This record gives sequence, C-alpha cells and structure tokens, in this order.
Amino acid sequence: MSDESSPLEVAPALEPSLEVLPRRPGPKPGTTRKRYGTTRPVGAAVESQVAVMSAAGFGATPIARALQVSVETVSSIQGRPSVQVQIEDMRLRLRDLVMQKQEVITTKAYEWLGSVVDQKQDPKAFDALTRGLGNMERTASSVSGEARKIDATVTTEGDAPSEAKALILALLTKS
Repeated sequence: MSDESSPLEVAPALEPSLEVLPRRPGPKPGTTRKRYGTTRPVGAAVESQVAVMSAAGFGATPIARALQVSVETVSSIQGRPSVQVQIEDMRLRLRDLVMQKQEVITTKAYEWLGSVVDQKQDPKAFDALTRGLGNMERTASSVSGEARKIDATVTTEGDAPSEAKALILALLTKS
C-alpha cells in the first residue's frame, strides 16, 4: 500500500556520475587568475596615455580609473624604462612651455604693478599684485626644479665678516 522506496533503491540515483567533464577555458596550469578579472595585454595606446597623465602629475589611482585598468597595471607601466623616458621627456617639454607662458604673464604683471605704483591710489590692488607675483615666482621656481629652500644662519665673532661673506658667496654659487 505504501509507495515508500527502500534506502537501497534511492542511493544509486544520488550517486555522482563518474563521467569526465571537459576542461573549462581558463588560465594555463601553474598560473593564477587575478581576483578581480582576467588579465589582458596592455596596448601601446594605454601605455602612452599612462605616460601623458603621469607627466601631467596625475597619480596611479586617477589614471587607473580613467583608463579602466587596475592600479597595479598603471604602476607596472610607469615602472617600465621606456615609459619613464617618455614621462621625463614630456615633463621637460611641459616645463619649457610653462616657463615661456610664465615669462609673458610676469612681464605684463610687472607693467601693471608699475602703473598701480604710479597712481598711488589703490593699496589693495598693489597688495594683490605683489602676492600674485610672489606666487607666480614660486610656481616658476617649482616648475624649473629650483624650489630648494636655503636656510643659513651666519654668526660672526671678531674679525670674521669677510669669512662669512666668502661662505655666503660659496653657498650662492653652488645653487
């Protein structure tokens, strides 16, 4: 009356089949798959974009987001000698361009400052212009690679002023 099966009759139906399944495509034996996706070769276009963005001052994370690659890929590309040469070359060209533009703007700002001084009426404009010129000079020295802060304290005892002058001249001629 009951349709109950014995445990022996159910067991063969639950046994896994011993059939061999074909190998799924994936990494070659002995290699590991990246956790967040598969690896793909990086083309010359991505390499040059990494070089351009690195020369412009972008960090690895913003570059990776913009190019849709991992940060490790960007760091790896930045470490290649050929890319480092490209980055340095682009930075030199960028430095030259900034220095040329800086020179034109500085000349105009000094002319403007001269007219403000001649008028002797607007102290706020004078203050703003001198602050702006100071910032432009700091930027120019930073871009040119001369942004080294020199801190020197000279104390003289007795007849040492000529010796102090010689030390100061030596320090100034080194940079």
